Amino acid sequence: MSDINILMATHNGADVLTRTLEGYADLEVQSIDYKLIIIDNASSDRTASIITEFSGQLPISSYSEPIPGKNTAMNTGLAYTDAEIIIMTDDDAIPHKGFLHHWIQAFNDMPDIALFGGSIVPEFERTPAPWMLTQKPRFEELYAHRENIMAGSISPDRIYGPNMAIRAEVIRAGLRFDTRIGPNASRAETYSMGSETAFLRAAVGAGFKTGFAPAPTVSHIVRSAQIEPAYIDGRAYRMGRGTAFKHVQDGTFTFKTRSRPLKLAGQIKRTVQNRVYHLQAKFGSEERRFHARWDAHFYRGYHDEIEQIKAERETASI
Repeated sequence: MSDINILMATHNGADVLTRTLEGYADLEVQSIDYKLIIIDNASSDRTASIITEFSGQLPISSYSEPIPGKNTAMNTGLAYTDAEIIIMTDDDAIPHKGFLHHWIQAFNDMPDIALFGGSIVPEFERTPAPWMLTQKPRFEELYAHRENIMAGSISPDRIYGPNMAIRAEVIRAGLRFDTRIGPNASRAETYSMGSETAFLRAAVGAGFKTGFAPAPTVSHIVRSAQIEPAYIDGRAYRMGRGTAFKHVQDGTFTFKTRSRPLKLAGQIKRTVQNRVYHLQAKFGSEERRFHARWDAHFYRGYHDEIEQIKAERETASI
């Protein structure tokens, strides 16, 4: 049995995986017995060969999950864990110095916490516009930015996938990732975000506590394309879908039977809102245009998810 398991899923991650594994190879682990569990999720690039290359340097256990979907791959990986501390991370999250030691210390310092978030700082392949670096608009949603947060209890919604850790008792209690949501190569542009949030919320519902550990830190690689409008628009859309899914699950949004006039009024309202957002996206400062575009695509995603869930429920009731 290992002291720590590190679990990551990767799909066609060859462009970032080498840098991430180099980060783990550079760690000073001393007497820590750890295992790096990597799930190759239906990759078609050099991912498998990169994992093989690093197997001589790192205590890697790699497995294949042919069914697309990060959550499916993470659930596969959980079956291979054997440690009381399980760190969950991404193939584009490079650990900082002392990463494993800091996680062990956090678990010792906060024995009542079962699920933790850690610090995450963006590492840009290409420098964004100066105003973006200053204002950091939507950096949490876009790049999972988590920095300068105090240790202690935190909402499950404020813990992000590139750097989180759990006690094995959570897995023994039967908690798993919801495969209906999360990154999925089979629906890359339309999947609903929020897979870690759903997992963490379910754990809190089962009686576990969530907290934050600021010391264990990763650099989250931000590819050049991920500062472009096309990526940001898509991220906002998927965030909208994920938020709608979450709101249906927790009862924030409820489906109501509405008359035809009310349905028409709702459609007119959405049309007017969309036109306002798109007009705002064309005028004003860069920051104002950014937020207008974000809102437009977020609410489009929210509406699409609600309509999809509604259609699925109607089909199931037939």
